[in-house]
Amino acid sequence: MYKSVFGAALATIAFASPAAATEFFEDFENIDGVPTTGTGFVQIPQAGPFTEGPEPDDNKIELQYGSVAGDPAADGGRVFVELDTFKNSSMFVTLSEDAFYSLSFLYSPRPNDKATDNQILVLLEGISGITTLFDLTSSSGNTTDWNAFSTSFKGNVGDKLIFKAGGKSNSFGGYVDNIALSVPEPATWLLMIFGLGAVGASMRRRQKATARIQFA
Repeated sequence: MYKSVFGAALATIAFASPAAATEFFEDFENIDGVPTTGTGFVQIPQAGPFTEGPEPDDNKIELQYGSVAGDPAADGGRVFVELDTFKNSSMFVTLSEDAFYSLSFLYSPRPNDKATDNQILVLLEGISGITTLFDLTSSSGNTTDWNAFSTSFKGNVGDKLIFKAGGKSNSFGGYVDNIALSVPEPATWLLMIFGLGAVGASMRRRQKATARIQFA
């Protein structure tokens, strides 16, 4: 039985896994309309794979460059996103396949702003509703404070992965950069299956041991 279940799982992995695992890695360094020198910010409707929205009144995507209001991450280049243009704003990407996804990104609060100004929500919006993947709120004093975050989630074709400003809508918001979305390779799924199998076997052994003690 275990062999047949494991074989079916292998077949499912082989059928469902894409040929290339990485969906995208976006560091916002090569976006049309962003100057390559100087400091400042631009507000545009599209930045790499991300589009402003999904709300129809969302106010574009703001890209800061050249440390105009805080330093970029050490490994983040010179450009990053501030999710608050003239009001709370958001950006999204639409998932292209049914899969388990891995997501990672960098987040920093805007310097010299209250934590309530720096809230960033990372949401998954699908036919079953909205799931909050992250709800980040922080303050950092006079400098940026970049930290890495990551998670995995089940997504479906047409779902929207959203980065959204929360809190006070006042043109000041948190920063994000180096957003990576990928689908794990088949080898990763094999490790997950082995891990789940080991957990299941351990639980069965415990149940049998408990039953013997109770019977005695």
